[in-house]
Amino acid sequence: MTLLRAIPRTMLASYFVAAGIKAIRDPESLVPAAEPLVDRVVPLVKEYTPEQVSGYVPENTVTLVRINGIAQVTGGLALATGRGRRLGALLLAGSLIPSTIAKHPFWTVQDPEARAQDRSHFLKNVSLLGGVLLAAQDTE
Repeated sequence: MTLLRAIPRTMLASYFVAAGIKAIRDPESLVPAAEPLVDRVVPLVKEYTPEQVSGYVPENTVTLVRINGIAQVTGGLALATGRGRRLGALLLAGSLIPSTIAKHPFWTVQDPEARAQDRSHFLKNVSLLGGVLLAAQDTE
């Protein structure tokens, strides 16, 4: 792996590792944002997946936040170290989607200033998603 690839991958991964560690250590602070999404998605997953799978889907929001944090740390370390970097990047993309929807639902915010701030964070996460998808495609 060239230096030109190693440094940017590590820089990109650092956001996810830090966010993942926070989610693992302090999931309760993220529960209020995650709960509305969990309340909508978990019942759908349980309804439309086979019983063998749906029985393993946690319903506890704290557990789901921690699982997402573990996915971010694992994917971030894989991307940063170059070991399994493509799979790690896909894992990060998968973890970023629910995080973005849960934390930054700007379309539900009434206050114009708060809405603009949430939209900015939402778009930042969309940019990160683009970065990890590019990293997933990188074959060197």
